[in-house]
Amino acid sequence: MMNINESIQPPQAIMTSTVTDHDVRQIESFFLSLKTRVFVCPGLANLYFATLQDMANLGGWELATTGFPTLVMELNPNNVNNTQEYILHLCLAEKGTGFVLWKDVVNTESNYKAPGKNFHTMTTSKDRKKLAGFSFDDASSARQLQSTVEAWIKEVTPVDTGKKKKKKDKNGSKSKKGVKKETISQPCCFEHITQLDHESFMQRASGNSVTNSMTAPPETPPPPPPNGSQTINANISSIPPAPIVAPPCVPNVPPSTDVESVTKATMAYAESTSTEDSGLDEPAALPAESEVN
Repeated sequence: MMNINESIQPPQAIMTSTVTDHDVRQIESFFLSLKTRVFVCPGLANLYFATLQDMANLGGWELATTGFPTLVMELNPNNVNNTQEYILHLCLAEKGTGFVLWKDVVNTESNYKAPGKNFHTMTTSKDRKKLAGFSFDDASSARQLQSTVEAWIKEVTPVDTGKKKKKKDKNGSKSKKGVKKETISQPCCFEHITQLDHESFMQRASGNSVTNSMTAPPETPPPPPPNGSQTINANISSIPPAPIVAPPCVPNVPPSTDVESVTKATMAYAESTSTEDSGLDEPAALPAESEVN
């Protein structure tokens, strides 16, 4: 089977203006930062596009623009895995300004090749059936760009990704088996503690053995209270109890509709209670009802 790069015919080079060191430094300062590495090709190149269908039909390349091919390696933090990854871009910078005329990701899937000494090709990242071609005026500049692209692609490509994946799957399959019940041993050196006082805690903290006496309640009764409390209790017990005074008896007034009888009974009860409670002489007898009239 014929390789697609063997059937690619490089387009005719278009003459461009001369390149100075000032132009290269200007493009480099435009892309350079703390998180990037930059390589500017010391020669201009024409950018062409074509599709695999065009190559099969022996079609030609379509010219897009002209500029400095520039490699930019950018540090991209990955927040998901908490790691740092590098992304490699191939840009075409405008002469005199450094503006990006074209930009695409370059990796192992880009299939960056050099069918000719002045012509390079690669597949675009958005459409793998579309090709991008670079036609150089200077063959030395083309070789420098090709060697730098191949070296930087190796730097940003992870190493032994297949081995790590197999090892991860192997460990995962082992973890699914679980642990058998027979492999679990019985508990040893177990001590059940329900109470821990200060002295026992200090012994355990210092590494000394703690006796079982601290876990069991004391068998001896508590010591008697001091002499002072006994004297107070004796004095309190010698005080005679207060006499119990019965409440005065309330006269039983039979239910009656006679207001006069109820009034007499109430006055008699009031006189008896006031005389007994106050200790004064009894008041003079009230005049009879006939005398008042």
